[in-house]
Amino acid sequence: MLTNKLENCTISIVNPIDNGTTVDLYIYKKRNTKKKVYFINDSPYIDVDVSIKARIVSTNENIEKLEQSVNSYLEKQISNFLYKTSLDYNSDICSLGKYGVSQFKTNSNWESYNWLENYKNSIFNVNVNCTVISSLLFTEV
Repeated sequence: MLTNKLENCTISIVNPIDNGTTVDLYIYKKRNTKKKVYFINDSPYIDVDVSIKARIVSTNENIEKLEQSVNSYLEKQISNFLYKTSLDYNSDICSLGKYGVSQFKTNSNWESYNWLENYKNSIFNVNVNCTVISSLLFTEV
């Protein structure tokens, strides 16, 4: 999702109507993920906006509640992933730094900033916008 290479997948989340069950969703990209990098007190502040669509594979009656659950679940998973890679692995494996380089006037300023050293200080703001389609029919994706 972060690198826009996800074509589709199926995920299972806790059913927001019945916590003892799960809901299976076929998800795919609605549009490319938007990424922006700002610098606040020399630390990267990274906005990630993911837009996906999901088709219900198992049944559920409350689409709005399901969309909220999908958004919350994926925001948490993506945030955990980003913090894990930045703090534990000190690695920008999604190449978010390329969205921050434009904030520097010269290449030497960017190089002296030392992105990888500062990337571990990043604050991530992840927003997921999921549209759930209530259908078991897979027509056009």
